Amino acid sequence: MKVVDITDSIQIKEKHELESLFKSYERTSGLVCKGLTCLELTELDEIKQKYDLDSQSFLIIYHFHNLDSEERFHIGVSLLYGQTMQSYSYIWPSLHYFENEIFDLYGIKFYRYERIQKEILDKDGPSFMEKAAEITQKSAQRQEEFEEGIDIVETNLFEYGIQSQRAAFKMAVHGKKVVGLRAQTESLFLGLEKIFEQIHLGHIQKYISHSNSAAFIPYQLLWAETLEYSQGFEANFYERSKRMLIYEFSKIMENIRSLSLTFKVLNEVDPHLKCREFLNKLKLIMLEFEQTRPHPQFVGPCHNSVMPEGWKRKCSSLVKSFVNDFEKLKTSVTRLYRVLDFSHIRSTRMNALKSGYTGLPLRSFGVSYDLRKNDQFYLYNELELKTPLGINGTSYDRILIRMEEVKESFSNIIRLIESFPIPAQMEEFSEIRGLDSDKILFSYTESGSGEINFLSAFRKGSERLNRLHIMGPTKRTLKIYEESYHTSDLDLMITDWVSLGMNMEEVTK
Repeated sequence: MKVVDITDSIQIKEKHELESLFKSYERTSGLVCKGLTCLELTELDEIKQKYDLDSQSFLIIYHFHNLDSEERFHIGVSLLYGQTMQSYSYIWPSLHYFENEIFDLYGIKFYRYERIQKEILDKDGPSFMEKAAEITQKSAQRQEEFEEGIDIVETNLFEYGIQSQRAAFKMAVHGKKVVGLRAQTESLFLGLEKIFEQIHLGHIQKYISHSNSAAFIPYQLLWAETLEYSQGFEANFYERSKRMLIYEFSKIMENIRSLSLTFKVLNEVDPHLKCREFLNKLKLIMLEFEQTRPHPQFVGPCHNSVMPEGWKRKCSSLVKSFVNDFEKLKTSVTRLYRVLDFSHIRSTRMNALKSGYTGLPLRSFGVSYDLRKNDQFYLYNELELKTPLGINGTSYDRILIRMEEVKESFSNIIRLIESFPIPAQMEEFSEIRGLDSDKILFSYTESGSGEINFLSAFRKGSERLNRLHIMGPTKRTLKIYEESYHTSDLDLMITDWVSLGMNMEEVTK
């Protein structure tokens, strides 16, 4: 869990400068675009003054991470009401759904070609309409030739007995082959981020788990760290040890859940049932924490608290009881070479980076980057961590990596509990208050499906956020996922979805 104050470090560029700048980034090795945020500047007076944006309405911020230099940086461009933007999702497909989100929330349209923007802004109606008609006619001709033998079908993961991922797809199918795929991203929900703008800072912790109800612990921990940073609160040694233990516990749960679902889709009954058995036992021990429906509260921001009595002992006994059974399971699974034929997404390192893969999915392509090791937090500097890697980014790679990471988390939990500190004096923190200046914080951590990023914009004197933008791994990789199955089997599509750990709640939040 890392939190960085980027209030003074956003690199502001002119709109016309972005294309040449981003094309130079396209050739930069090791660069990942983590997401795209839009801030409405109406109430952020100090931010406008700091960057000389007094006449501007919006600030759009691109978030980059260079894995080679381990540098994170942020590029900003300001817009007036009614202005459009050029889309750079042709360089980084990870931007596609963030651009769509900005259009839905703020009405800012992203266009693939700058020349189309100029024609629209110059109101060159006939010229634009003539070109649009020509494109439509050619598209219709191609579609006529293509449609013979093509069926449009809808499916969702419920049909595979998977109820936790909340994903539905509309597909163009030829026989058993998928020739076109779109995820259904519409939601009737008002939106978590809109709720966060309307409630007190101290109440956000109650709702943050809804960002991904199947893997909510990293979201709880990351928001706690973000709020504490803004309030100047520093957790004591016992609290940091507790949060590290909970984080490793969450990694076990996420990895075993993904393994269970993957085995279910592959019709590997025994491994699936064994993983479900592990998962049910983990859920039972999790319920000993404070119950705030529908999710337990593992951490309370801005105060140090003692774990439930006997929880460490029960957790240690449970993990030790898993070790032998899990080793047998791993031995049986490594013989599933047929999964290699049932895996599809293969790419070079550069393509995997541009597509927005982070965390474990990125490591399945052979890229060695783990936040716990490369950008240490909590007490990870005291542990020697291994980084299991894949080769081709296949479901088989991810199965093996998840099994290795579960074994490592078992070891980490046992070592951590054996040297767990005695609770120091637990002091409640004072009331959470608004800040004395505008502030923009960028927070990040890693879940079982990739990196989670928060951009939190605090406005001076307010006890409510101007914006909490949540950038989850599914929204980052959904576009490349949709584009990867034009010649693939339907069952393969579902296998990759669950092995990647994707969840549509991160898109429709």
